[in-house]
Amino acid sequence: MLELSLPACEEIEVSAAPAEAFALLSDVRDSAAHFPQLEALEPAPGEGWTWRLDKIGLGPVSIQTVYGLRYRPDAAAGRISWEPLEGIGNARARGSWTILPREQGALLRFESCLEVAFRGVPSLLRRAVEPLAVQENERVIRAYLANLARTFAGQEGRVHFW
Repeated sequence: MLELSLPACEEIEVSAAPAEAFALLSDVRDSAAHFPQLEALEPAPGEGWTWRLDKIGLGPVSIQTVYGLRYRPDAAAGRISWEPLEGIGNARARGSWTILPREQGALLRFESCLEVAFRGVPSLLRRAVEPLAVQENERVIRAYLANLARTFAGQEGRVHFW
């Protein structure tokens, strides 16, 4: 089994007011609509959501990341946090959005750590797979933020329409 930890911390500035940013980001379906490589987003037991990412092929190996999340929006603090729902998929994620007011809009700080366990992938492949997984995670997060920035700028940044 191969286990990886994929942390991410990124920021974007948007022209949207903090309340507008909070409204979109705390709406799990609307926020997820901006996330590339998302195969499915489904309600999960315990007032949470199951995220099922697209399969990725690495040579003869095909892997898919699946995890469950529970969200905790706090409008007064300008923060949306998420924590893992146990027993769903092969990964655990936790993180947050922090929305900070700026003179011309808001600063959106995204922090997340995804821990993935790929069964059937020998740990000997770690040296080959880990850098690719890190790069792919960073690429997907940056694309997600760019899609959100487009929406906040009045363009269409959604890639999924639920």
